[in-house]
Amino acid sequence: TTIPSSGWKVGLAIPASVYNYPISILIITFVIIIVIASIITYFIGHFLGVKIATPISILTTTINDIKNLKLTNNEESIQYRNIKPSNKETETICKSVNSLRSNMINIIVELKWVSGKVMDGSSKLSEVVNENVASIEEVTRTLAEIVKAIESEANESQHGIEQLSSLSEEINVAAQDTNILAEL
Repeated sequence: TTIPSSGWKVGLAIPASVYNYPISILIITFVIIIVIASIITYFIGHFLGVKIATPISILTTTINDIKNLKLTNNEESIQYRNIKPSNKETETICKSVNSLRSNMINIIVELKWVSGKVMDGSSKLSEVVNENVASIEEVTRTLAEIVKAIESEANESQHGIEQLSSLSEEINVAAQDTNILAEL
């Protein structure tokens, strides 16, 4: 700057450190804020990832167990029931998987009950069939005895008829002899 009355030039000399100090503090502050924000973002992201991934992992294991018909109350099933849904989608999936699992258990219980009834019915049917077979065998034996009796009666009747026929011939001969005597 020039002073007009004297024509002198005035210059100010400021050390660079005085000028750069606030900028360096500002740069260091921004770096620290960015590092802290990055660390906080990492931990929040990790927390949210675990909060979302854990229920999905447990549900995946439970769905695989249901697919393989492993419907027992193992440790993972207990974990599955204790899942606190992290969001609405996970809650919906939990409810659907729980409903599917309950339906599968009910179907299996009903299938076991019906199978038991079928087994009981089959054993009763087997008993009835065995009784019918025994009755049929008894009827067959009785019919065989009746056939033998009829054959015996037929043989005796045939013998009786032969005797009657012989006797009839003798009577006929005697009658003819009587007629001849009567004519004489």
